Amino acid sequence: LVMDRSQKSSQICQLLAYFCLLVLGGCAGTDTQTRTTTQYCAGIESLVKSYENGFRDVRGKTAVNGHLVDVWRTDVQLVGNNCELWQWGGNQVTYVCSKTFPNKELSQETYQRAKDVIETCLPEWGHLETTRKLGEGTKVLYQRDGQLPGVAVHTVATPRLFTSEWTTYVFVGDPSDQL
Repeated sequence: LVMDRSQKSSQICQLLAYFCLLVLGGCAGTDTQTRTTTQYCAGIESLVKSYENGFRDVRGKTAVNGHLVDVWRTDVQLVGNNCELWQWGGNQVTYVCSKTFPNKELSQETYQRAKDVIETCLPEWGHLETTRKLGEGTKVLYQRDGQLPGVAVHTVATPRLFTSEWTTYVFVGDPSDQL
């Protein structure tokens, strides 16, 4: 199947428009309920178990079905209320979750809480915490004996036009595919 330039441009524009809506929409979400560690652990366990089948067990409604990326909604919400499954081509699917905060302190508090929960839920998994190479912030990667999937948490500065915000992300998937 060969696409002409206008088809490729149209798909790229659609993808960029969706990404902008995702980023802007992620700022508006608020946690509507307090979740327990047991509920978080059940969510993490379901993500880890369903990684091998492309997260089919936790896929919800299709949000984007395109040539460059497929995106599904999911009910597994680890940070915020806007978590999704992204497939960038091939069969690799990554769980992506984020919540944006008005300052560094709130993002770091959420980052620390996420780390604490993951360490409680996955006590046998090793982890490595480092400074991010791209963007100001920190990340921690959890893996069990170098196996897939990895579970990562990031806190990163997300500067806007008139404000300086921070975002906490959670990823589950192949660590080399992380955004």
